[in-house]
Amino acid sequence: MARPAFVVFSLLLFAIPLEAAWILKKNTYVVDIDMSRQERLGQTVILKCDTTEEQINTNIHWEKKSNHHKPNSESWVKVGHGTELRVHVKDFPDAGNYTCRNQKREVLHYIVLLINEIVDVRGTNSKQILKEHPGTKKFINCEAKTYSGDFTCSWQIPKEGHEEMFVLQAEGGLRNVNCSHPALDPDRSVYTTNCQELGVCLHGEESQRVALVLHAIRGKRYENATTAFFIRNIVKPDPPQNLSISPSTERSIVLHWHYPESWNTQHTFFPLTFKVKVEETGKTQRKNTHNHQSGRRKRSKERAQYYDVEGTSLTLEQWNAGKTYCVQARDRYGASSWSDWSTCKHSMHQEKPRRLKSSLASKGTW
Repeated sequence: MARPAFVVFSLLLFAIPLEAAWILKKNTYVVDIDMSRQERLGQTVILKCDTTEEQINTNIHWEKKSNHHKPNSESWVKVGHGTELRVHVKDFPDAGNYTCRNQKREVLHYIVLLINEIVDVRGTNSKQILKEHPGTKKFINCEAKTYSGDFTCSWQIPKEGHEEMFVLQAEGGLRNVNCSHPALDPDRSVYTTNCQELGVCLHGEESQRVALVLHAIRGKRYENATTAFFIRNIVKPDPPQNLSISPSTERSIVLHWHYPESWNTQHTFFPLTFKVKVEETGKTQRKNTHNHQSGRRKRSKERAQYYDVEGTSLTLEQWNAGKTYCVQARDRYGASSWSDWSTCKHSMHQEKPRRLKSSLASKGTW
């Protein structure tokens, strides 16, 4: 079983011995650097070797993993002696894995320095690991199928390199949220994590937002992105189920469907509203339609018509036979998203009787 992400979050509470860096997780520190300045001052950090008293006099030295080591091999360079090492960090070559060893080259302690490029050389916020969702300025997109406290978050990355990702509740967050270890899709472009709010009150009114931080590491680079939301604003139900078509009268048909099985079972407390799409599969119809429930008439000059319905059925004129019907759902009282369309149903076209025309009739053969 994957280790809960909130255990990693507890590491942030450890004392920070590096004044110019902040701790991300055990033995891993982040240095914030403004890359837009021509004269970068950088940050000086002091690394301390976590050793016992017996190990202090064992010729302790520091080694750094080489920036030019061959693939699938390790190359280390000596960079200092003693239990402390002063490192001036100005750019990515200065970051990396610093390890202190004894004279037998046994590992006594290690520290990984990462760089957070808070402003890049162009003077803008730098993001090279994470990608914005198209059409938005958000890096993280979260959706919930119900109000049960379970939700899913996803984010995009460029298809290159190797990275480490984890999502934590933001410091100071008042809602107890736990997220799984992120999973990468087969195309290696989208990460997904499943989150759960512990101790959720299903019928309670939300007063505090869920606040999350996404941490991303690739090589020596660190990036993060934050999001905050109410569950009621990210709810996207599953599509309605069991859509069916049946005749009502000689002139009308009835569409029936069910709430999605995953939706909260108390439908009176968690009602959905529905939208029905009637789409033509042949020529554009130019007749009037009549909705027996609302009394509305619509003229079908377009290839698709939409009906807003609060129940789970809709009566339409029989001439709508021969079309395609789909339905989607949304929380009736929340400003959230519509579900995807349900599985569509097709009905057989029923033509009006035509008067026979035959050349034989003109010859008096009838």
